[in-house]
Amino acid sequence: MKTCKLILTALLVAQLLAACTEQDIQMITTIHRDGSCQREITFTADSATLMGHPDAETLLSQSLSDSAWVKTWGIKGDTALHAYPMTPEQYSALRTSLPYDKLNDTLFIRAERCFASVEEMAATSILLFAGVPLLPQASLTKRFRWFYTYYTYQETYPVQSQLFVYPLSKFMDDSVASYWFTGEPDLMQGYSPAEKKETYDLLEEQRDRWLVANYVAAAYDAIVYEGAGEMHDSLSGLSLDEDAYLANLDSLVNYALDRHFSLGDDIDSLFKSYFGNEVSVPAFASDRVEQQFERSLNAFMELMSLKVDYRLVLPGRVVNVGNGVMEEGAVRYRLTGSRLIPRDYTLTATSRAVNVWAFVITALVIILAVVSLFLSPQKKRD
Repeated sequence: MKTCKLILTALLVAQLLAACTEQDIQMITTIHRDGSCQREITFTADSATLMGHPDAETLLSQSLSDSAWVKTWGIKGDTALHAYPMTPEQYSALRTSLPYDKLNDTLFIRAERCFASVEEMAATSILLFAGVPLLPQASLTKRFRWFYTYYTYQETYPVQSQLFVYPLSKFMDDSVASYWFTGEPDLMQGYSPAEKKETYDLLEEQRDRWLVANYVAAAYDAIVYEGAGEMHDSLSGLSLDEDAYLANLDSLVNYALDRHFSLGDDIDSLFKSYFGNEVSVPAFASDRVEQQFERSLNAFMELMSLKVDYRLVLPGRVVNVGNGVMEEGAVRYRLTGSRLIPRDYTLTATSRAVNVWAFVITALVIILAVVSLFLSPQKKRD
């Protein structure tokens, strides 16, 4: 592998951590009073996905292959929706009327589906991460109070800690890690701007050390397990014994951190410097090693690029938005990959729906009671 390619990959990881990109996936979950629900997902797409190419890679490809989802496509700013998939003729026509560099940001796909329960909806989640469905756990609790029924919806997306050899807890306290990636709990309350900046700088340094540790670990793992066969002579110093593997890895990571290795540095040089003559060829000379290393990095980059504008619609009036905000009749949440790094991420809200029939029955009972009071003396006199 060429060193420049590794550096570019590393810089891309760093850029994703710092970027504030526009959310291009919108998910609307609507809960009905009978417990059934509906999910609608809208996302921008490239030409291959829009035209239903079987090899198209998309975060939501499962929704496109499942016939239970009703799919349409449209143009931002236009209320008209069209049958999916788009035909080549339709795409060619749009290329002449829209700027080419804006096509992927202007055209979108919408997928809708109804479910009998929230559990069924969660079991058929269509968000894909590293090729695996991101399956949440969902529950709906109804509490009947005669005049009102309270609905509490909860949806929990699992933490993605399996991606990382070194957990965040090795570099940050759990509460600090949660604050950095989710904003909760608010550890900066009462801090001055100067104190906040000082704290942010420290947290960013801890985050970068965690990232570098896992970056180096991914490279080491690729070399040991994918490169041993092709580069046996050059890897004679890298034992496949688990204890020796972990000892070498910890030592290598500490070596990198002590020398302030960063994502833009040459990882080949790091390995040569650490192992010396034990690794006599560039660490990434093997295509298999390169591909395994890139798979590990791509999984992380997919996680960091996951950004969903999530909106929840409940029956009645929302009385508790949980960790969301109320906007235009829906509770809005930020479902991002970074929020799945420190812990599970839970979306929850509670609403109160009026039982009109209960008011009607109560009013009738009151009216009958009053009427009976007036009629009772009359009967006695007769």
